[in-house]
Amino acid sequence: MRTVSRRILLVLPLFTLGCQSWKVVELSPKPRSLSSSSWITMKGGQRLELRDGRVTADSLIGIHARLRRAIPRDSVVSVEERVNPSPVPFVMLGGLLVGALYLLATSELNFGPAR
Repeated sequence: MRTVSRRILLVLPLFTLGCQSWKVVELSPKPRSLSSSSWITMKGGQRLELRDGRVTADSLIGIHARLRRAIPRDSVVSVEERVNPSPVPFVMLGGLLVGALYLLATSELNFGPAR
């Protein structure tokens, strides 16, 4: 039973660290920066990953395949940017983990192996 609970305590933070979501960006005429990683869908159906992107009045500028590119806004269907998760679940998980470790440590002290 203890090995299962220890495995869960180790795997659960890894799952929460991998939680990320993608948000569709509205292409307004106002210039703005995109998140560190974005996906651009072109009119032909092609999808490009754009790093450190920026939306300008006439194009999307960023790094694709290690090259700086400018993509005309006329050829873009949609833009999705990565959204990092809220820190609240991580704080809650940290408290839960500390509490569980405390319970495990105190239960071994009180109910140690029989001699």
